[in-house]
Amino acid sequence: MLKDIKQIDKFKAYYSGGIDDSGDFSVLNVTINKELQKALKDIVVKNTTQKDKIFIGTSEDGTNQYFEFKRYLVKSVFYSSLSSRDKPALFIKELIDKGKITFKFMNFPRRNEFKTNFEECLNIIMRTLLNCDFEYTAVFRVTPKEV
Repeated sequence: MLKDIKQIDKFKAYYSGGIDDSGDFSVLNVTINKELQKALKDIVVKNTTQKDKIFIGTSEDGTNQYFEFKRYLVKSVFYSSLSSRDKPALFIKELIDKGKITFKFMNFPRRNEFKTNFEECLNIIMRTLLNCDFEYTAVFRVTPKEV
């Protein structure tokens, strides 16, 4: 995994947002740097993808709308560490391969909720990665109980 990491702030994700040209969607652009791309590539199962989707909002007629994508399968120990319904988005093939992706949402509250969930998942994954390889010594002091 990520051995000898001395600079924790080298993993970066950049966010920008707004409204798309049609005015129908709230946009969230996510860009990750090369170091974060490499870290995410270390925990996915290579060349294996599945279709997945995330909820983007409800249309005017009450129908749930979804963003569908291909994502890498993830090593179980990492994927099971996440509990958000948006966790599949962290492993979208396009994001890991190209380092950027654009999400479109039906409204601002859902976009903001997704961004918060995405950041939390990313934070958990990075903490898990940084703590999965460790070595320590424990010393126990045992004293006899008086009778």
